[in-house]
Amino acid sequence: MSNHRGNKLILGALLAAAVAATRPLCAAESDVQGEIQALKSKVAELERKEGENWLTEQRVDQIKGIVQDVIKDAKSRGAFMDSGLNMGYNNGFFLQTEDKNFKAVLNGYIQPRYEYVYNHRPDSNSSTPPLSATHSTDNASGFDVRRARIKLTGNAFSPDIIYKFYGDFYGANNTGGFSVLEAFIGYNFNNALKVKVGAMDVPFTKTSREADTNLDLMVRPEVFTALMGVDTQRTMGAEVYGDIIKDRLDYELQINNGVNTNQIRRPDTNSTTANLDNRMGFYGRVQYAGNGIIKDFADEPDLRADNSDLIWLLGGGVGYESQNASTNSLPAPQNTATMAISNGQGPGFTTYALNGDVYRATLDLSAKYRGWSFLAAGQVQQINANPFSGSNTAGLPLGTGSASFFEHAYYASVGYMVIPKKLEFVGRAEYLLTEGFPNIGEYYTVGANYYLMGNNAKIQTDVTYSPEAVQTDTGDTQLQNAHQLAFRVQFQLSF
Repeated sequence: MSNHRGNKLILGALLAAAVAATRPLCAAESDVQGEIQALKSKVAELERKEGENWLTEQRVDQIKGIVQDVIKDAKSRGAFMDSGLNMGYNNGFFLQTEDKNFKAVLNGYIQPRYEYVYNHRPDSNSSTPPLSATHSTDNASGFDVRRARIKLTGNAFSPDIIYKFYGDFYGANNTGGFSVLEAFIGYNFNNALKVKVGAMDVPFTKTSREADTNLDLMVRPEVFTALMGVDTQRTMGAEVYGDIIKDRLDYELQINNGVNTNQIRRPDTNSTTANLDNRMGFYGRVQYAGNGIIKDFADEPDLRADNSDLIWLLGGGVGYESQNASTNSLPAPQNTATMAISNGQGPGFTTYALNGDVYRATLDLSAKYRGWSFLAAGQVQQINANPFSGSNTAGLPLGTGSASFFEHAYYASVGYMVIPKKLEFVGRAEYLLTEGFPNIGEYYTVGANYYLMGNNAKIQTDVTYSPEAVQTDTGDTQLQNAHQLAFRVQFQLSF
């Protein structure tokens, strides 16, 4: 209002001066009166605008007051808002209270791909039968969405109470339906002692623990997939884990229902699809970063900002699980643990549903240096077959009803960043052998990856030649044959 009064005084003074100046000009009295009237009109216009501005400022103050009242009311209704709320993106979209007692992080990724498979069977005209009537001996090609997944992780009520929900929109028996892959809760006592319970991955091989988005090649080592029955091993169980030396040496110990039981639930009535049986699995893994830290090996390529140091990681795992050996068990045997063995008729695999005990061990070594990445691993397993009455044992490598057999597999891969953090070439060789038969698994793969934005957005291509075995990747189940040449192109988007 002080500006308003000042304007009026200035205009009044101007008006008085104008009147004084015009007094000697009696002849122009009428003109002076007109000018005075015009000045009065201008004063009235300024007063009107000044009043509108004052009203506008008053409205702003009133609106601010209303907003503050609404926020205050919301805080009084929701205790979670008392400490404020933060949100944004940091390796995932997150929502977190300022006291960090509640946090939710949302991640997801999609991997559409094109694949062409060239099949060549030199013995197609011989007496050797095909692997199966459903397995094509012709060339094949097509598009696929290999994975389309979403993940929710975080903590609730305390930073030490953690949870994870992880699912795939293309994971339900490859029909395009949604399936739950992992769902667990856990508690962190300290860095050295943490526990979690629910559906989770199995702490055994390094390659199965790596995220699908962080691989050098699109398909995990075929030989390990054959031995374990699935490329990424998941289960239902309980686990104790932690750091013995922070970021350098960690361990995991798990008791579970066996590999590949993460989607099998106990129903309300007796059923053969329940997890309630007398078969238990025990797995453990330990890994040590001799140089660098364990997180440096969360992905396979060398994408470090400073890659001048040689870093390496040594890891190993052991496992045991047992299958019900009698149909009298409650419920009947699950046969969820499968492994690939020779079919005894020629190149290819036969899937054997475990009945009895299996003992497993693995050892792996990883290294990175100046854009180079190296990974080598081996796995052995002893299968003590104990088939129950009426089960099919014709596929056992040492003959029908044989008590046991031994398998071992190896692979090594090497990659190099031709253009640092952008263009990478990679190659891998694999071998799988089963007691009682000659080498039944050979795979040779070469590939090239172009990183648009690291592992968040990249284009991958690779070619796999399998002279003595079939492809085990989920997308190739209808393309199984020997002497395959499989070409893939995949685009990946991850957030």
